[in-house]
Amino acid sequence: FSDPKLMSTFLTSYQILNSHGPVAEPCDILGAAKPARLLSVNDRASSEKLLGPVDLSSEDGRSSLAKFFTERSGKEVVCVSGSDVDKHNHQFGNTSSGVKARGDTRTMHIVNANTVRDFESKIGV
Repeated sequence: FSDPKLMSTFLTSYQILNSHGPVAEPCDILGAAKPARLLSVNDRASSEKLLGPVDLSSEDGRSSLAKFFTERSGKEVVCVSGSDVDKHNHQFGNTSSGVKARGDTRTMHIVNANTVRDFESKIGV
């Protein structure tokens, strides 16, 4: 999903919390309590809260985020997680949810569509 014009209208904040408060180190340690991964979305111009905080570590939080962006963009958006192994098989390049945890080398990268078009024009595709 890439819509720079739409995304530029939002101001987001993301915070990882465990039972002791904000987490300043990786939380993917096996056996550790699952931290809350809270995302809030505000309107950049008015600062009005549009969404959240929603907990992206929960199915409900990811569904709320997907519904929010689907309604705003008019395109179906699905929010996936590395823990959705029964539904999706993605490795997120900046976490240990793929190779380290399961030996899964598939990686998903989010790339801006304008970057792809610029690259294509430079290589003549």
